[in-house]
Amino acid sequence: QPAPDVYFIVLDAYGRADVLEDLFEFDNSGFIRELQDMGFYVVQCSQSNYARTQLSIASTLNMDYIENLVPDLYADEVKYWASPLLIDSQVRNIFEGLGYKTVAFYNDYPRLHWQDADYFLQPGERSSQMVQLGSKLTSFEELFLTTTLLSPVIDSQTDGTQISSNPSRREADLYMLDTLPEIPQILDPKFIYAHLMLPHPPFIFGPNGEEVNIDDREFNDDTRYQDGINRAGYRDQVVYVNHRITSILREIIEKS
Repeated sequence: QPAPDVYFIVLDAYGRADVLEDLFEFDNSGFIRELQDMGFYVVQCSQSNYARTQLSIASTLNMDYIENLVPDLYADEVKYWASPLLIDSQVRNIFEGLGYKTVAFYNDYPRLHWQDADYFLQPGERSSQMVQLGSKLTSFEELFLTTTLLSPVIDSQTDGTQISSNPSRREADLYMLDTLPEIPQILDPKFIYAHLMLPHPPFIFGPNGEEVNIDDREFNDDTRYQDGINRAGYRDQVVYVNHRITSILREIIEKS
């Protein structure tokens, strides 16, 4: 039978329903119901394995605990030795061994970048010469082509404009949200790793996606959400990502 596409979509720092209710006075039951209506199983009382992105993702993608993956290490060595497990993971190797193509995105955390994936997608600027040639390609289609063997041909016809090397976090998040529904255009069986830095601080999205700038750098992990402004900023980003992700999931399911 045809192999199904598999999407691993991470909403970084997304709180569990009871945590959102208790700490942020936010009722997330509507979002949970929408997921369940689409056929998703929502785990009650779930927890990540670790309180740090790097360790939690390494553990998830290798289906084991860090102490088993890199045993006999001092605490300050673990993050360093866990880094390779983010890129060369057991989950990824299994899918690639089954003939899957890998699709990954740029985000604001370089250690999570699968730059050697079959398709590594990131925000970029359209070449002015490409526009002059009458290109009707979307930004996704242009980036899709630049990850294939056609890349040298395209480069030879452009002014050498390169993909932005340092997109902002907002730019990266918006690009990922806008591009995810187009991924079904890639016809091969594929494993997609989309790691959104939402609703993770900093708080740069209002509830409707408008640009805001709540500087939380003065807050450490213990005090980050004790300030009312920061609590409101976090809630607003949850509202925004809820709205975007439900429509994205419906579109992916419909197109896949």
